[in-house]
Amino acid sequence: IHKGFEINSPTGKTIAIDNCIFEYGIKGLTKTASSSLTQLVVENTTFTNCSLGLKTNECRCNSVNVRFDNCVTGWKAEAMSGSSDFRGYVQSVDNGIDYEGGSTAHLFIYESTFKTCNNSNTSQAILADGDFNATISCTHFEDNENDIKKIDGVLNLSGSEYSENRFASSPEVGGSCYFN
Repeated sequence: IHKGFEINSPTGKTIAIDNCIFEYGIKGLTKTASSSLTQLVVENTTFTNCSLGLKTNECRCNSVNVRFDNCVTGWKAEAMSGSSDFRGYVQSVDNGIDYEGGSTAHLFIYESTFKTCNNSNTSQAILADGDFNATISCTHFEDNENDIKKIDGVLNLSGSEYSENRFASSPEVGGSCYFN
């Protein structure tokens, strides 16, 4: 078990992580902003068997082809602002994405799968907490304890198909998602 890799970037810089595997870590990868909005780009990367796969704080994060397997929490985002994107695969975690942000944040999740986020009765595929917009489209939710919990702000999901009502809050206005 290791403490992973931590990045505290200079103001306004973009940090890119590509084709990496983070495994068996207390935290796989941690990114914090030093004083102003910075961006982390994670592509083609896997986090497996970590207590916490990816942790971001006060920065934008764009994740493409990212996979979280057998982690307690896949991505923990704190005090986020600006736009963040996620496109990836989340399986066998307690909490897939735990995202907290202010009114200037916007979380986009698209072309993703959240499967078996059910290791406990409080597991969430996505927990979005804060007065920001979350837009989710073209995403599959399969066999999760709770698919989405949105606290405050707006959840965009129109045009989605539901096999049963599994929301912890009501969808307000993404689309083309499938819940099973």
